[in-house]
Amino acid sequence: ITVDVGTMYNARSDMQRAADSAALAAASEFAYAADGEDATVAATAAAEDFVARNPVLGRTMYLNTDTDLIFGRAYYDKVANTYSFVPGDTPTNAVKITVRHAEDSPNGPLPLHFAGVFGKSVTDVSADSVAMFVPTCYEEGDCYDEDTEDSTVMCHYSNGDDGDDTDSGDSAD
Repeated sequence: ITVDVGTMYNARSDMQRAADSAALAAASEFAYAADGEDATVAATAAAEDFVARNPVLGRTMYLNTDTDLIFGRAYYDKVANTYSFVPGDTPTNAVKITVRHAEDSPNGPLPLHFAGVFGKSVTDVSADSVAMFVPTCYEEGDCYDEDTEDSTVMCHYSNGDDGDDTDSGDSAD
């Protein structure tokens, strides 16, 4: 049993790494989208790529993009000082990635070694991660997108100077 429990914990840890890296890679694609461009296509490709680059127990993992990749909007709650993810809300600025070994996933359930003695030869294990794109704005007024009285979409502020004594790349450009 200890071997199987250790396998499940190691798989979960590997899956968390894969989910975290895929969510960050997918969310970063929103930074490169041109105005009016749908960044979800590039974000989906980035998520699939980063999940595949992070094996679980030495095996390549795959996403079911219909169920394991969810786009939505992240909101900041000023009162609670927390973020919330709203699946499907637009405009899209966040993504949730789930990496899993399950009967209905492309990876199948996680095989167990010794639990078969108790009638259990496989189990489901998963990990998920949410990442959001937070744009850098030149002025504070450019960044707030009021949702409700207690909730605000956030971004980081910049003084417009990247410190390199040129105008190239400054957020005010």
